[in-house]
Amino acid sequence: MSQITLGKTGDIMMCALTILVVMQAVSAQIHSLSALFVYDVYQTYVNPFRVELGVYKEPQIADYLYYNRRAVFVRHAVTVFFSIITFPAALIYMSVHLYVGYEVILLAIFALSTVLPVCLTVTWHRTTPLGLISGSVVGLVAGVAAWLIFTAELPGGLTDFVMNSTHTLVWLTFIVTCLGAGGIICVLVSLFSGGLNPAMYAEEEWAKCLQLDNPAKSWILQYAAETASYLGVPSYQQVRFTVS
Repeated sequence: MSQITLGKTGDIMMCALTILVVMQAVSAQIHSLSALFVYDVYQTYVNPFRVELGVYKEPQIADYLYYNRRAVFVRHAVTVFFSIITFPAALIYMSVHLYVGYEVILLAIFALSTVLPVCLTVTWHRTTPLGLISGSVVGLVAGVAAWLIFTAELPGGLTDFVMNSTHTLVWLTFIVTCLGAGGIICVLVSLFSGGLNPAMYAEEEWAKCLQLDNPAKSWILQYAAETASYLGVPSYQQVRFTVS
């Protein structure tokens, strides 16, 4: 339509739009990866900042501000690193002449089984870490097994792998098996690994939540008006009793 209505100008506009969309998508993925690395790996396991909860003193606040600036620098460095490695990754994709559909399929194979377990961690309070991991792994294995078995049963079998493995029914079978197995296993394992008694992990999870406190704007100062009945940092039972 752009070529018919605008001629060469339409072609140029569509080309620019395509480049913009691709760059924006890649940029979003790179920033997501850098954020995951910094917040979930670097600040959690590599170099965590831990101080005693409560009213923070000036040295602790200064240390935290320095730590936060360093974390921002690490995130910028990681972002640049991921940006640089996209170029050799693109060259590898071009050199192996990978079927375009497989670029999406490979991503779905490794990510699809985690969809329902991750959603359950947000929406269902009985989800346990073991249930999340088990659902993701078992869902992946079950989905890939169903995908390969169905592919082998088609004419040509695994010999004509690209054609058969991308067949609509084969791919639909993989999606249903991967999603279903991941969700079902996550629910069952969660129920049998402490999900029936979520209060057992309540204090531990509350302690993890408090560790996210920002010394520059501490928990007590931020919610002082709403928590006048608390002396210091409240326990999970105090908060639960107050809310209920």
